[in-house]
Amino acid sequence: MKKFSMILLTASITLAFSACGGKKDDASGGDKDGHKGGDMKSHKRGGDEDFNKPDLEEKDLSSAGEAFKGWFAKGPKEADVMGDLGGVRIATKKVRGPNSFDLAWAFKKPDFTEMKANIAKGDEVGKSKTTYTVDTAEALEWTTEYEHGKSMHFSITFEVSGQVVNCYTMPMGVKNAERFAFLKETCKSIVKK
Repeated sequence: MKKFSMILLTASITLAFSACGGKKDDASGGDKDGHKGGDMKSHKRGGDEDFNKPDLEEKDLSSAGEAFKGWFAKGPKEADVMGDLGGVRIATKKVRGPNSFDLAWAFKKPDFTEMKANIAKGDEVGKSKTTYTVDTAEALEWTTEYEHGKSMHFSITFEVSGQVVNCYTMPMGVKNAERFAFLKETCKSIVKK
């Protein structure tokens, strides 16, 4: 039995060392050809640093509920219209990546004071830092910096056909400045017909 155990131990050690073969070029790893896998410091987190501006078409918002019957807004052809916490959201299946789109509207003006208090609580818990770039009665724009990057957010209120409309980014925000500007511009595409 001892002989069998020793053979098994030797085989296990040999297999373990052979599986770990290959030249490593530095402490961050890599295979024998120098391909690196898990360098987390250079990894693009969130995946929307790149931006491909989509072609937009008019979307019927009525599938989000009775309040949105007769309302339309622009979004990519492949994006879906869905209800979102009392509002309406147009989003592609993937909400991160160069071809993603994710934007929402609601028919009420948010309480920006309460929103800022909640953002401050989030900063405390998430060890992040938020800087407000626009802080008016009609609009709030901010950038949140965290350990692995930053995200930009907005909540903009305006009136369309006598209806108060709030357009906003989703909580995860946007990482690309060009995408951020494009989404803000697209906010104004909402119309009543």
